[in-house]
Amino acid sequence: MKTLVVLFILFVGYSPFNNNLDESNGFENFKFGSSQANYKNLTVEIDEGNIKLFSVAPEEIKIQGIEFENVRLTFIKNKLSAIALTTKNSTGKAFLDLLKSKYGIPKTFKQNYEWSGKKVLLIYESYDTGTDAVINFYSTNEK
Repeated sequence: MKTLVVLFILFVGYSPFNNNLDESNGFENFKFGSSQANYKNLTVEIDEGNIKLFSVAPEEIKIQGIEFENVRLTFIKNKLSAIALTTKNSTGKAFLDLLKSKYGIPKTFKQNYEWSGKKVLLIYESYDTGTDAVINFYSTNEK
């Protein structure tokens, strides 16, 4: 009977979704569902009507020990739906460690890592060198 109680508690406490990722609802001050008007210093890269891609000056993102080559935001119908970052100067591993500390152990596929929430998907794709990466945050909320 004790075994059943323990298994029940473990099952109820277990969630296949990453709640920390969902609670962040984006990355740093970039929040999914927000309007592009909420952000300053965006540079338009692609404008296809309802879909717009903007770049953000990498120095706008301040995380100690991590440098970014580029930061891009995708808006669909004026709502932030994707955030893409690329690390540089061999700081990818430090960023991966930060992501693991914030969101826990990811699913691993060779040198790629994935965290999945109910509303947010995070994919870390390491370059062949293993020193830098492309990191994508996606809103999976269909509203």
